[in-house]
Amino acid sequence: MKKSFFGWVVMLFALLALAGCGGGSNSLSNNQNSGGNGGNGGNGGNGGSGGTGTSVTLKISSTGTTQPMSGIIVNLTLPAGVTVSTNTDGTVKSGVITPSGVNTTSNATVYTQMTNYNSTTRTLQFFVVSSLTNTTTGNPSGFSAGEFVSVVCQYSGSTAPVATDFSATFTALDVFSNPITGVTPIFQIGT
Repeated sequence: MKKSFFGWVVMLFALLALAGCGGGSNSLSNNQNSGGNGGNGGNGGNGGSGGTGTSVTLKISSTGTTQPMSGIIVNLTLPAGVTVSTNTDGTVKSGVITPSGVNTTSNATVYTQMTNYNSTTRTLQFFVVSSLTNTTTGNPSGFSAGEFVSVVCQYSGSTAPVATDFSATFTALDVFSNPITGVTPIFQIGT
């Protein structure tokens, strides 16, 4: 099992390298959800579901497949004025990207070694992978479509970004590390 897992990880590294090579785009068009722009005070403050202060939590969901996914490589483009917190060496701080939603119970991992933030292009690339295996077959069992990761973003100015300000491309993989076509992002601003 360890041998197949490491082969799987090597395949994912290769796909991550290819993800930056260009090609088509699954950027948002009609698959957008707006989490609102802060509402009218919401839960005890001026932020509501749009965030408080100068940070918002972007919740990313996947749609377009019924197959379980072993992982998703995400290339997220942040709107102007929005960043993520980084360490002094430029790496993304721990806790900025966390598994959520369907991954709360799926034991998913964000591979920090494969996380890259480019402040010039405002692009954040990361990889979320399921660490669950089928106890009968020993194969990865993956996670289903739906919310799978949250990203804490910082913004400047007095207006918080809304879900439609973000765009992304996905490379989703089935439990045998084969690409799944047609998987697209949905964004929501949450708490």
